[in-house]
Amino acid sequence: MGNSRVIFVGAVSIILGLYSTGLQKAERAVNRVGVIHSFQMQAEEIAKAGISLAIESLGTSKPSPLPSLSNLSIHGGTVRYVTDESGLATDEVRITSIGEYQSYRVTKTAIVKVSKISATTRKKWANWEIVKVSTQFEAGQFAYEE
Repeated sequence: MGNSRVIFVGAVSIILGLYSTGLQKAERAVNRVGVIHSFQMQAEEIAKAGISLAIESLGTSKPSPLPSLSNLSIHGGTVRYVTDESGLATDEVRITSIGEYQSYRVTKTAIVKVSKISATTRKKWANWEIVKVSTQFEAGQFAYEE
């Protein structure tokens, strides 16, 4: 009877140890995903800031040449954007903004057009309205290595 109790307690201890190890691994994986997600969210915010900067640089009407920006340090990361009008209406501009934070990259593409509001607006960016925005995260950023 004594040996069976020792074997039982030993088996339960091993099972609990393995269970605890599994929980720790799962906790580390969840933590890693959370960190990656927060870095991606920051990169997305930086890309949004790039769109705002591009709209600000457009002014009250479509300039020629269209503005661009490369590698401006902002919010702990970098942003760059390009603007183009290929395949769009004459009053529209495409802004492609890339935000990077801690080696994570998010690309936001926005189509903006001159709005119908009066030319006497106080803020020059208010002369543009966003028609469409798309967001693209870099593939493979959730790869987890232990």
